[in-house]
Amino acid sequence: MREVSDPLQASLSVVGALECVVRRCVGPSGGTVIFTKDTGQTLITKHGHHVLTALHLEHPVARTVLECVCSHDGVTADGSKSFILLLAALLRGICDSVHNSTHTHRRHASLKLANQLHAFCWGGLDDVIAHGVGPYASCLFGSGRCEPKGGVLAALVGGFVGGRVSPGQVEVLTPLLCELCTRVGQGDMDSTAIAFIHSNFSGLHTAVSGLHSTQSRVVEGLLLPCDWSVWTEMHGPVKALVVVERLDSHCDEHVNVQFEEHWTVRSDAVIQDRLAAILRLRVGVLLSVVKQPDCVLEWAWLNGVSVLECCDPVQLELLCELNAAQTLPVQPLMRVGMLTHCCRFQLGGRRHNNVSPRPHEQSLTSTLSLRSTPSLTSTPSLSNHGDPESRRILAEAVLSVPRSLHSHRPGDFLHHFVHFQNNLLQHRPIREQGPGLLRVEAVIHTARSLTLAASPGPHRDEEEDDDDDEDGT
Repeated sequence: MREVSDPLQASLSVVGALECVVRRCVGPSGGTVIFTKDTGQTLITKHGHHVLTALHLEHPVARTVLECVCSHDGVTADGSKSFILLLAALLRGICDSVHNSTHTHRRHASLKLANQLHAFCWGGLDDVIAHGVGPYASCLFGSGRCEPKGGVLAALVGGFVGGRVSPGQVEVLTPLLCELCTRVGQGDMDSTAIAFIHSNFSGLHTAVSGLHSTQSRVVEGLLLPCDWSVWTEMHGPVKALVVVERLDSHCDEHVNVQFEEHWTVRSDAVIQDRLAAILRLRVGVLLSVVKQPDCVLEWAWLNGVSVLECCDPVQLELLCELNAAQTLPVQPLMRVGMLTHCCRFQLGGRRHNNVSPRPHEQSLTSTLSLRSTPSLTSTPSLSNHGDPESRRILAEAVLSVPRSLHSHRPGDFLHHFVHFQNNLLQHRPIREQGPGLLRVEAVIHTARSLTLAASPGPHRDEEEDDDDDEDGT
């Protein structure tokens, strides 16, 4: 790669290289990327975040872009590939806009456009989403509109999963995730259930080795991948105690050892008091993050208390959160709650345990509900619509993303594009006040022709575009 003196061109060259990587696996028809190491390890994925973080980047601009992508993924858990595509399209649009200017004026004009886009995204983009995009999204699947196959939820989940796994796995995972969302939301499908799953998925998901993904199921409660150290049959609801430390911890100063002729008697007053307190609570199940001493297991067997050791702390924390477990004022930290059932079974050559918390009404409300979004009753601010050139660049960049998603099957993009125009814009147009506000009409009615994908450089001739069209069909 030849050295580029223009900072904008240098940034575009770096982002364009990242764009070429993610473009291979973008969209529902995109392929997977294979990474290999000298150690023989292999990574096969189409997950944008995994693909980008697996790259060995030395250029400082590339590392900065990757940090921004990771921050974006940490908030949204999605859109890593779209982030790169949109950034490359914006840089390419700025380069095209200032191409005919002199070198000195080009740097000033590109910096001005970048600042205008930055100011617009911070100060006016919320207005655009609320009043220029939201009304279209709300009425797209309303009464009289076509219903996507499987419903809106299946369409959203299928698109989300399709950007990460192969098409065969999408058919398996989409109905499972839809069922999980429906069960968590208790029939009311809103953003609270999805937010809860996103925040607690590591505790809700249990990987079982030796079984195919088609055998995955959604079960009630939590699946703990460990076996009971002490097991007693239970019927009906049972009280459970969750501990994170050994019950004999911090007891050295209380130990009284008496030496006899042929044997040693150890008297531990503290652990005896703790076990007696647990027995008074009528606890039937002891869930422990760590392995407990033999004296605790023996005590549990004599008193009919089931003990499950080496549990995942994330799952136990979620279990306590769901049933509003009460923290006991003792050391070590212990919490007590109720379980509706406990059962054991074997999956893939390993024993697992299914425990179901009894949801506490107050806990479930605080866990599954978020602050509601305020109603959009305000009027759009006409001072936030930005200048015409920045609106044009942003509109073309936004439209380049769905083009790239369907670049492997260009007919799909044209089909969705025409369908959106015919069924939404012509039959039920939505007009906002102010000619300068960036609306959906401004995005889909851009002057740029319907090319299949954005070009990797700032300029390409028509013959190269025609060749790419022939290769993509």
